[in-house]
Amino acid sequence: MCRPGKVIYDTDRRQYRQLDEGNSTIRDARPPAERAHAFLALGKLCLQDETLAKITIASMARELDICQDPTVRNTIFKLFSS
Repeated sequence: MCRPGKVIYDTDRRQYRQLDEGNSTIRDARPPAERAHAFLALGKLCLQDETLAKITIASMARELDICQDPTVRNTIFKLFSS
């Protein structure tokens, strides 16, 4: 799983979010399988739109650095090899 952090409730977005204390950023507290599916869907969209791919490749690379869950990492590696 990803680095543990404090889970907070974001009242503006009406969803639970995870506070990553190391980077002082807020990340979604989604299950790894759901996040892997989201990256897969985003990757399919990136195959169709080159400008979207250029924008999102940095966030995918950052997710590889931050997340330790093998499901999410494997999905992103597969997208990078496409």
